[in-house]
Amino acid sequence: VSVRVRDTPENFSDLTNAGHGVIVRLNHDYEPNGTIPHSSQYDAFANACADYVARSQGAHIWVIGNETNAAWERPGKGTPQEEPLTPKLYAACFAKCRAAIHHVDGHAQDWVIPSPPGPWNTQTPYDGNPAGDWVHYFRDILDECLRLDAPPDALALHTYSAQGARMDAALIENKDRAPWPFVNWHWQFRTYRDFLSVVPNALRQCPVLITESQHLPWENNNVGWIQKAYAEIHAWNRNTANQPIQALCLFRWQKSADPIQAGWGMSDKNQLLGDFRAALQNEYGVRLPVTAPPVVTTPPVVTTPRPAQPADILPLAKARWFVEEALRQLEAKNADAAHSILTKTVIDWFYDTARDNSTDLQNAQAHTAARWWCEEATRKTEQKNLTEAHAILRDHVLTWLNSKGPAAIGILSVEYPSKPKPKTKPTASTKKLKKKATTNKASAKKAQAKKPATKKSRRTKPKTMLLSAE
Repeated sequence: VSVRVRDTPENFSDLTNAGHGVIVRLNHDYEPNGTIPHSSQYDAFANACADYVARSQGAHIWVIGNETNAAWERPGKGTPQEEPLTPKLYAACFAKCRAAIHHVDGHAQDWVIPSPPGPWNTQTPYDGNPAGDWVHYFRDILDECLRLDAPPDALALHTYSAQGARMDAALIENKDRAPWPFVNWHWQFRTYRDFLSVVPNALRQCPVLITESQHLPWENNNVGWIQKAYAEIHAWNRNTANQPIQALCLFRWQKSADPIQAGWGMSDKNQLLGDFRAALQNEYGVRLPVTAPPVVTTPPVVTTPRPAQPADILPLAKARWFVEEALRQLEAKNADAAHSILTKTVIDWFYDTARDNSTDLQNAQAHTAARWWCEEATRKTEQKNLTEAHAILRDHVLTWLNSKGPAAIGILSVEYPSKPKPKTKPTASTKKLKKKATTNKASAKKAQAKKPATKKSRRTKPKTMLLSAE
């Protein structure tokens, strides 16, 4: 959602209650007044951002401005007061906005995110980057934010395919390089990889949101472009060496009477929407980074508790027993046994039961967080950090499974008596978990974002993609 900070604040709770993630872009204004204001007004802008956040509901992810390397986003564009937004200037503005938002009651843990640069835009040269390299611009903004002790809570990117080519799914994996002197960078969709390649080590654990993506312009054809785009990000996330991406937001839903924007909207392109619907049939899961998503506080949704069924009770009891068994194996320094238990039973159980536990946002977040900690314990086990793996399972998985919280939100439907430990330790192969029946489908999703200038995945995964709608 793109707003001006002087706009009337909105209540996004209907979206969050439906299970969507809401990403709000806070702008000073639009062309020619600047996505952020003149540097003399940064304090006032930061206060305006905080005021908008304080009077809004249902949102905890905020992007400050848009494509600040593009000339059309500068304050005072076309006037003697036009001010190029260099990394130093932008980072100074971002630091003030982040601090102001985090001081708002209930928003101390919000994600405040720097503006994503416009790919292939070279309109903002500055000392150290005389060619206006868009990737170096992104790197320099992140470095400046760290220097100002204002580390981003997450990262936002834009990525497209275009460059005069017709819409084609092959453009997603296209390896063509940009013209000299930018030959190190991709010329199509994989520009997202270029941006991630320059992220400082201090921010490698940050969440990543692609808040705008499309073929420029959209065509009313189903050529598989959207399906291929989501498959590309899924493949990226499956490699645990990569910084995972939590959102791919398509730009954009609304059509416009403005002929310049006619190629941006999706809502009137039925063939294209068929491609989008087909993409949503895939069970692409989200590999979370170390930073947990901010908690969205919304009025509680009253739901009717499900009666306890034997099929519900037994798999959960087994899952908890296997977590305890993995802990015992870690205590005994049996890394391979613990790893096998987690990967062949517990993590599969979380994926298999995801749909049943996604009927409301609180349920889904708790279930997904516990699954992520299981996967993190697995990674620690692979790295032979058995003490850390043990602490993660004990403090973040077993404690959660044994707490009253899961029972209150329907993940545990009854209190289970503790079982005596068996004398003989069963193997993972003798303790296969039963797959829960699916009770509901993920609701249809809308997507959005804006234009540029010139994982460990297992069998069945929840559709927990963050979406935005402008």
